[in-house]
Amino acid sequence: MANDKRIKICPNECRIKKKIITYKVDDSYCRKCASSLVLVCAECYGRIEDLGPKHRICERCVAKHEARKQNVKNGLKKSKNVVVAAAGAGVAVVKTVKNPKVQEAVKAGVKLIKK
Repeated sequence: MANDKRIKICPNECRIKKKIITYKVDDSYCRKCASSLVLVCAECYGRIEDLGPKHRICERCVAKHEARKQNVKNGLKKSKNVVVAAAGAGVAVVKTVKNPKVQEAVKAGVKLIKK
């Protein structure tokens, strides 16, 4: 079996001091109460179906991840103008420095930011 990272838990209240005991996919029964184990999401411990070894996260957690990614993308689009303005201010400050290596580095940085 190739790195199956899914987890199982007991559907009963077999917990030690509010800690959920997790089992590997190969295990079938709980060590404490001998009830059959169920597959759960790796993040929220909600039940999931057996759709293969790559299916570790429930649909609700996948939707949360996608929403976070979209928020980051939207935030980058909004802040792009601020970064270019800050880079322009940095160029104005660096132009007073006479070191040619520093000036070249700033010019290269501004080109990268504008792309």
